[in-house]
Amino acid sequence: MISKSAQILGSAPMANLPFFAIAFVSSVIIAFSSGSRLADFGKFTQIPRFF
Repeated sequence: MISKSAQILGSAPMANLPFFAIAFVSSVIIAFSSGSRLADFGKFTQIPRFF
């Protein structure tokens, strides 16, 4: 499916964008439905950067 999207768009990174966006939205919905609070998402700033 991603390869077909890349073929249509002419760009592999652009073809991956919708799939990553859907995964992100799904992850946020799952996190909220499992009891995570908005304040919990602020902890992401404590993750060390690797670049």
